[in-house]
Amino acid sequence: LTNHGFDYVFAMQPNNADNAAMMAHYAIAQGLRRFVVLSDDTDYGTETTQLFGSWATKGGGEILFRGSLTGYGRSMDRLLLFLMDNKVFSRDEIDAFFVASASAMDTAKFIQRARELGLTMPILGPEYIFSSRIESFVGLEKMKDVAGVSLYDEQSEAPEAQAFVAAFEKAYGKRPDQWAAVGYGAVE
Repeated sequence: LTNHGFDYVFAMQPNNADNAAMMAHYAIAQGLRRFVVLSDDTDYGTETTQLFGSWATKGGGEILFRGSLTGYGRSMDRLLLFLMDNKVFSRDEIDAFFVASASAMDTAKFIQRARELGLTMPILGPEYIFSSRIESFVGLEKMKDVAGVSLYDEQSEAPEAQAFVAAFEKAYGKRPDQWAAVGYGAVE
């Protein structure tokens, strides 16, 4: 909606192109070069992964495999077993995964099973990859080396961030999440 250039429409968060560019630049800066890119069949998933692939290759990266995170009649295990044992590339050649899906649960299942099968390389994604639903399904231990775009750094030591956290905790009795921070920024 914001890409149409309407006079009175704005967003408080980056669009798919911004998210994909940010993650590609981050990955390349971390020395990651060979990617497996997975999406669902939604416009969001396919657009975001295509944009990530474009930015990653412009930065010197290589897309080893593009695939569907979900599929009718296909299990997550089948996808992961293919990625671990195929004739095109070895699992040791994969530097990182980039995953974009409209379904947080599909992403959560992918992260969980990848970690259970010993795939420890980074798993990158857009902003939703830090959702509490994914984190609670997967568990904090398996979220190691999962990275995504975030508008809010809950670890920030900046005085403004600390003041926001203190005020939010006082008012609501819990720590703020990304959406609380975006809402605060919108009305500040």
